Amino acid sequence: MNKGKWKVIGCAVEGLAHIDANIPCQDKIARYRDDNISVIALADGAGSVRLSHFGAERVVNALCLKLAKEFKAFVGVPNDKLINLKSNLLYYLKNELTALANELKCELSDLASTLMAVASDNENYFMLSIGDGVTGIFRNGKIHVALKPDITVFVTSKNALMHMNVLRGKLYDNGEIINGFVLLSDGAGESFYERRTQKLIQWLEEIAQECVALPEVEREQKLLYDFENLIRPRTLDDCSMMLMCREE
Repeated sequence: MNKGKWKVIGCAVEGLAHIDANIPCQDKIARYRDDNISVIALADGAGSVRLSHFGAERVVNALCLKLAKEFKAFVGVPNDKLINLKSNLLYYLKNELTALANELKCELSDLASTLMAVASDNENYFMLSIGDGVTGIFRNGKIHVALKPDITVFVTSKNALMHMNVLRGKLYDNGEIINGFVLLSDGAGESFYERRTQKLIQWLEEIAQECVALPEVEREQKLLYDFENLIRPRTLDDCSMMLMCREE
């Protein structure tokens, strides 16, 4: 098996409505990599609450570390025990947010955000999504929707457990190779996700190919330029993406 490393690029840009209202970008992204694991995460802070950008930042960083440290448990738990794993993970994330709420002297609901993440150890992968973001998976280089957008649910919502969607499996299975993943906030989804057909557009395949061919810093700068000049003008919302693809 070729255990080529994962290349990661991402960006988060402030939406036009937030620029006009002088509101900080409420989308947050995070990444974690070491010799054994690669993790990316994205959270979209609730626009209706004032401190959601702090909550989004806390959960992406906390989840990246959690998946990195306990990856084997996430991919190895039996299907009939998966609900327990989800419940424990949500408990962990809410504890993180409760600690942050105490620091900021605010309500837990003030830190509401959606959440998406994917992790891989070069043999297996684990993906989860809470909320209305879009997740994609590259199979043999072709982009497919992984977990469809759900209703607008936040990590802090009472029904978050019911709407925590999980996908996991092997990178190499029955002749098929999974060689990339993408996470998109709903703002970015307006440009990359066709709701009528429920498909992701092929431009993502070109971005992934360039991510492999170019140095990460160079391709990430280009991604930021595209988001600021092509993606942001198409929506009033914040826009963010995290993309992870195998260098092979």
